[in-house]
Amino acid sequence: MLRLTRTTNLPDLREIEYEEGNDSLFALSNVGPEVFVSLHGDNYISRSLARNGSFEFETFERTLAHLGGPRDLLVDVGANLGTVTIPAAARGHAKQVLAVEADRLNYRTLMANLYLNDLQDRVVAINTAAGATSGELLEFQLSPENKGDHRVKHSSEPGAFGEEAWSTYRV
Repeated sequence: MLRLTRTTNLPDLREIEYEEGNDSLFALSNVGPEVFVSLHGDNYISRSLARNGSFEFETFERTLAHLGGPRDLLVDVGANLGTVTIPAAARGHAKQVLAVEADRLNYRTLMANLYLNDLQDRVVAINTAAGATSGELLEFQLSPENKGDHRVKHSSEPGAFGEEAWSTYRV
């Protein structure tokens, strides 16, 4: 069971009750400066959050420095659990963030993470996909082991990671 309770508007004062069972879908990570709800069964992004408190955020920071520093707006397409969105907003790298996440479970976890880190007023998250053409129907392939490796299906040919066997859905 995961229950988050806002006791005040101050981000440092929050009550977190978390009981993790063997069949739990979620895990709580507070290793780094931000707090994340992550997903059990995800062998990549959630595992990195649990161990390091982040997932490749240093790459984002180096890129941002190369581009000249903080931005007024960051658009994070494929926002996943918020591993770029949340620290970018929390650490002042972007004044506003638009987070786009197509997968429903990832989106719901992203929303929990926004509230957990008190960023719901600085981040707009939408549960949709971004394609090249407005109104385009996209078919997503769902990685069974890496919740951040869902991808748009481009071909029915065998892929390097066995993508042809992955389940799919249309957005």
